[in-house]
Amino acid sequence: MEAFAVPLRALVAEAAWFARAKEIRLLHVVTSADLADGALGILMGQEFHADNRSPFARLDDPFTSEDLGWATRATRLRELHADWRKVLADAGITLGELPPPRSYGDPIGTFATQVRQIVDSLAPPLSGLVVVLAPTRLEDSFLWAESLRSLVTAPQLAAVRWIAVTRDEAVAAPVARLAESLGRAGLAARCIVDDAAVDREMAAMLDAAAAAPPASTGPALFGAAWPRVPPPPRRGRPAPTEAEQKAALIAAGVDPPLTTEEGRDLRSLVLRAAQALKTGRGAEAVRLQREARDKCDALRMPKLAVLMELTLGAYLVYVGQRPLAAETYQKASARAESLGMPKEAAQAQIAIGALHLVNKRPDLAAPAYARAGELAHRGEVPLLAIEAYRLCGVYVAETRLKAEAWQKALAIAGELEPPAAKASTAAEAARALAALMRKLGMHAQAAQVEEQSVALESGEPDVAAAGAA
Repeated sequence: MEAFAVPLRALVAEAAWFARAKEIRLLHVVTSADLADGALGILMGQEFHADNRSPFARLDDPFTSEDLGWATRATRLRELHADWRKVLADAGITLGELPPPRSYGDPIGTFATQVRQIVDSLAPPLSGLVVVLAPTRLEDSFLWAESLRSLVTAPQLAAVRWIAVTRDEAVAAPVARLAESLGRAGLAARCIVDDAAVDREMAAMLDAAAAAPPASTGPALFGAAWPRVPPPPRRGRPAPTEAEQKAALIAAGVDPPLTTEEGRDLRSLVLRAAQALKTGRGAEAVRLQREARDKCDALRMPKLAVLMELTLGAYLVYVGQRPLAAETYQKASARAESLGMPKEAAQAQIAIGALHLVNKRPDLAAPAYARAGELAHRGEVPLLAIEAYRLCGVYVAETRLKAEAWQKALAIAGELEPPAAKASTAAEAARALAALMRKLGMHAQAAQVEEQSVALESGEPDVAAAGAA
């Protein structure tokens, strides 16, 4: 879509100017999750700009309150330097060896020293260094901006230039002010999609799709330039029969009805419903999504109808029709379970539990979460099962049932590999269970479960189930 191409093209121009204008010490790029990869690709591509002689080092390490990441960045710089030495040696360029790693004062001082050592190791025709800092998580943008200021203005790093990428516009202001304060040495670029332009283009695509002739194929279905009819078969390669086409679609996981004119209408309904919701037309979104669900039933695609029903429930919540949303989720859960779709049934039960909480009925939410945990475990979605049982334990009133719910969560976590268990909310369930045991005077058992919570949170291999406790 052109709306996505416009900001990327603008960034190409700004990045190319940064590559040419050596007086610029800091380029600050504000982007978003949907364009971050493309933006970083453009920025790193400037390493091959005709006017550039500096290697580019990209560091995506997070900047969090628990770990600012400077020690990790210093280590990654050494790894990049080792890679450069190998590659450039084949081109007849010999980079100097780095001194053994050591700590130089605080972590950012160690990082700065590492940067300087890499600059000193460069050999002609290379000169200077460009460091691209694009933390995947940025928890303290003010401290981040001050850290960048200390690096950009450090006299010993005068040969280093910096690109700072902020992946969230909401936290970009401190670094934007830093770039502005540098005057000619600072440059700011914005790589953000215009949502209004996206809405206009999507509406135009949907209109074109609706106006496309029934026999259209490929992009012509959306009014784009494309042959209006399929090309004739190649000599010696006869066109597949209808039965062969149907078999190929099924093998690819596509329901054959989706390729018919009615299937095209279904896709249009789903897209128009999502577009209506995005632009604040909730009632229209509900109507279109309901039509999409009914269309699935008419096409005899019950499993897809369940997904349409789940989406319809979310739309009803959006427009404030909570009782009707709860009824829709109940229907989706029952249909999903009857069709052998426990994961989708569990998702519906989670939504039902959340609606009960909004209505201040934890007594009804707890059974829904318990049911969701059972279904998710059966459907082999352990992270969802753990979270469902954890929530059940939070909101169920009876002490025995609280303990049982949290023990089930920990038992499922015990079946997982440590990294997977760490990604779940099992550690929270363990801490809640330990607090409950301590309240009941079961101090030894509580200590055991607390140890398990630490193991779960750290991803240690010894994650034993707490059922015995």
